[in-house]
Amino acid sequence: MRLTDIRVKDVLEGKNWVIDLEAGQEPLNTPVMEALEFRPQDLGLFSAVVKFGDGSLHAGLILKSFARGGDETDLYVHTKFGWLNVQTGGFMRAVGKYSHEVFPFEYYVGSPWKAGDRPSADLNSPHRKIFSDLVGQLAAT
Repeated sequence: MRLTDIRVKDVLEGKNWVIDLEAGQEPLNTPVMEALEFRPQDLGLFSAVVKFGDGSLHAGLILKSFARGGDETDLYVHTKFGWLNVQTGGFMRAVGKYSHEVFPFEYYVGSPWKAGDRPSADLNSPHRKIFSDLVGQLAAT
């Protein structure tokens, strides 16, 4: 399965994936595997709900590098065109005059993890509850 094949339904269920990304490779066409745990060198792809500046809610995918201390490297939002990385220059050019409706934005991860010698689920994160509440709102629209 590739990142482009991830269904919104799986994101709203809070699933996570490991992405097999090599240097210079395009993330959208990269193989992913569903993950229940992570290793310190993994790139994790996390289900999220993204709340844009205008209050609209969108399914999202957050790419985090455990090798970089759990830093976010990319944020994908599901659109009618598929998964778009909002952190690329092309996205900003495409949004143009509507950027005030997108930015600032917040995201909430369905199953957050924290980095370390052995990455582990972040059970104290408020993201789980907020994600669940926003999934309910998104499903109601």
